[in-house]
Amino acid sequence: MLITQQTKSNEAIAILGSTLKAERAKLQEVRTGITFDHEEFKASISSQNSKLQEDLAMEKPIIDNSKEEELDEKELKRRKAREAELDENQRIVPKDEAMEKAEREAQKYEPVILYLKLMIISYIQEMGNMDVEIATMLRRKPSAVPKEAPEGFEKLKLRKFCKES
Repeated sequence: MLITQQTKSNEAIAILGSTLKAERAKLQEVRTGITFDHEEFKASISSQNSKLQEDLAMEKPIIDNSKEEELDEKELKRRKAREAELDENQRIVPKDEAMEKAEREAQKYEPVILYLKLMIISYIQEMGNMDVEIATMLRRKPSAVPKEAPEGFEKLKLRKFCKES
């Protein structure tokens, strides 16, 4: 009985060994297939990568040229804007200088203009007063109404100033 058990266990071990060898052979085939597939995959990735690198190398000068063109266009736009600004400044500065000169001249003659305005007001008042006096003498209705001097206007000082000058 011992011999039969040993034989049976030897047979079982032999069957198990052959099964393991068969499984190992299958796993080896699978491993070889996976390795082969992996190598093919690496080769295809490498070829695609090299092709993309070549395409990129060919496109890079085009991209660089377009960037240079864009920079040139930007630079041209900046230059045009700067030239326009300079032209505008050259046009505005003489106008500003002329306005400042006119203001200085006006300030120079401001007292004269004020004096002339006061003289005109005084003349209008005198004409109104004369019309009233003439109308009174001729016994008619005056055509002009005498006007009062504006506030701050001193008739006597103006007459004094007129006599002195």
